[in-house]
Amino acid sequence: MFWRNKKLISEKISGRKLSQKWKTNISKAVAKNHGYSKFSEEQINEVIKLLLEGLDNIEIQKITGISYSVINGVRSKSTWVEFTKDLEFPKIKAPDSGRGNSQITDEQVLEIANLMIDGLTNKEIMEKFNISYTSVRGIRTKKTFKYLLKDLQIPNIKQKNQYK
Repeated sequence: MFWRNKKLISEKISGRKLSQKWKTNISKAVAKNHGYSKFSEEQINEVIKLLLEGLDNIEIQKITGISYSVINGVRSKSTWVEFTKDLEFPKIKAPDSGRGNSQITDEQVLEIANLMIDGLTNKEIMEKFNISYTSVRGIRTKKTFKYLLKDLQIPNIKQKNQYK
């Protein structure tokens, strides 16, 4: 139906100035059908059903073939809002610890924090634990592992040649 409407709309648009009535009708038609979305309401309802069952985005992507970003838009209620506005999706945790894809244990994070307090640089910590600069910086700035680091006073020391 939408593609038929799209054809009618394009026929009306070609070479003409549109009245306010037509502009309103066009915006309603586009909004009703989520712009030029290639997914039907049935497909999005299936995604919503799977989200409510507690599946994560990757599992839903494998089942439905719908892209991760579309599923995430539905989960975050930034797209298909009229379908999701009254729903509460269950919080999902990453496999194992619920801290994303981190390979660093809580004990290692505390050890790293203590070494930072003792004055080690990011480069020294990167080499000692064989972890990325981003991981070390996240710990130093408390952007990651907040639940472990909230009460610690980690100094933000000037780093020299940290990548060499």
